[in-house]
Amino acid sequence: MWKESKQEPDILAERHQGTLIELDLCPQSDLFQFQGHFPEQPILPGVGQLDWAVRFATDRFSLTQTIAEISQLKFRDLMLPEVQITLKLDLQKEKNRVVFSYTSGEKTFSSGIIKLSDQ
Repeated sequence: MWKESKQEPDILAERHQGTLIELDLCPQSDLFQFQGHFPEQPILPGVGQLDWAVRFATDRFSLTQTIAEISQLKFRDLMLPEVQITLKLDLQKEKNRVVFSYTSGEKTFSSGIIKLSDQ
């Protein structure tokens, strides 16, 4: 049974430098994405990571295009609740895409490219 709960992590800090944005996030254990995935050791599903990257990129860059494709999507390590992570979003206007990665220190959890429509 799914419980109504918050769907985005707390934003601890935000840094902007040109078309690069870094968000320090803390995914709390009671977030919707952790429900049922998995009861004995919650992990943040890849679809949740992708959803946050798209949501934050759309909001922070005021994107109006639709998503045309997701490419080079890689999941390298498990993302656990209550662990501070950094979401890096790099808007590459000339290539009509946003490159993203989730990291903590030297560890990369996941990364990929959000290709935007030519609209």
